[in-house]
Amino acid sequence: MNKRIIVTTISILIVIFIFIKFNKDIITGYILTKLSKWTERTVKSDSVEIDFSKGKINFNGLEILNKPNFNDKNIFEAKKNAVVIDFEKDTTDIQPLLDEITQLRNQILDYQEQLIEANKPDIE
Repeated sequence: MNKRIIVTTISILIVIFIFIKFNKDIITGYILTKLSKWTERTVKSDSVEIDFSKGKINFNGLEILNKPNFNDKNIFEAKKNAVVIDFEKDTTDIQPLLDEITQLRNQILDYQEQLIEANKPDIE
């Protein structure tokens, strides 16, 4: 019994570690993609370090590439760049909007159920 608990605990810790590691990789790709779309240029970075506890994102070797056939290769280049983000969210100002979205979703479901009921063939 005791051995089973230890194995389960270790398994859970491994899964959590893998989730956090891949989650950071996914977030890193997402951040670079969004920066590329925002700047309308290709954005590259040697590495992106995310520290959730401090709300800090560190870019190492950040480059925003210029369009081809220009004298300069990059529009922006930095060896190290840090961005501090407040991850706390306050949804009190958008709560009425969220409530309305929920109400509209429920109405759509009701209409879909009515359409399904109206289109059922009468089998006698």
